[in-house]
Amino acid sequence: MHGLRCSPSLLGWTRLLDEWVVGLTQYNRASPSESVCWEHEARTRATLASAATRVRSFAYHEADIEPTEPRADSTLRFELQGCTYVVATVQRSPEAPRAMTEAADAWLAIALDRAVEAASPGELGTGVVLVTPKLAKGLTEAERHAIADEFVGASRLIPSDGCAYSFPDVGEIARYRYANSERPGALLLVRASASPQPISA
Repeated sequence: MHGLRCSPSLLGWTRLLDEWVVGLTQYNRASPSESVCWEHEARTRATLASAATRVRSFAYHEADIEPTEPRADSTLRFELQGCTYVVATVQRSPEAPRAMTEAADAWLAIALDRAVEAASPGELGTGVVLVTPKLAKGLTEAERHAIADEFVGASRLIPSDGCAYSFPDVGEIARYRYANSERPGALLLVRASASPQPISA
């Protein structure tokens, strides 16, 4: 299960969210890259930073693009389609979809406040919540897949400027190592400081 939706007012983010989803598949069983199972916020944030670097590399084909790296305050700063974004991330690991929907607005507000505080004039503060569900032990593959589907459905109830999600299907989890039996995948929720029309569906 993989997908995204994004407000057109958030310039460049449709491509960025797509690259975040697609880029997770680099963490396959044969890859020398460190596995990503969402246990550490810095590692989770790095998946977004890496996606931003790749998108910018595509946009500036032969240019020497500096990798997007967290700043001293852990925010990310990058330019997409002429807009400079300062992004603050928070990671939360709810155990159930309802817990996510009940708290998501507060999580997004925390991330957005941090981003706005770190942004300079002319930069757009953008809050990102990386939701990495943590499930109970002992669930069957079918149960894990059903809960992941519930998380995706619940994400549509959360007003945001963008959302992407990636949960490997039963047949994919054998190939990719960015999920495991307790950490089935991740969602990424976005809220910008100057978005005129947040999406909710």
